[in-house]
Amino acid sequence: MEKLTLQWDMPHTLTFVRSLLPNRLIATLEIVKKANQTMTIEFEGYTFEDIEHAWTAQGRAWNELVVENTVKKFTALRVIWLPHGRCLQWHVLHIQDKPFDAFACTTLTKELWETTF
Repeated sequence: MEKLTLQWDMPHTLTFVRSLLPNRLIATLEIVKKANQTMTIEFEGYTFEDIEHAWTAQGRAWNELVVENTVKKFTALRVIWLPHGRCLQWHVLHIQDKPFDAFACTTLTKELWETTF
């Protein structure tokens, strides 16, 4: 497999390709709105199979942890829970339907998140 592309009920996509460095993936999140945004990160320790398994395990959709929606602003924290105590985090900030988002691979675990409530 040369690349893995995840799609969900929005026009956005998340595509993974192998890095030139061993044991690393490059992930590109493309946001399609009034203005488009593309964010790329590189992270280590995962395979296409790990990503596909995590994505399938949560119903082939982002897990929304926080959502706030007003007339002019939409914010959300969306995650894909990965094995080995990490997650892909998509911090959504749309102002007047234009994206100002951020994307990262972090050490936040589902267990830690669930114990904060």
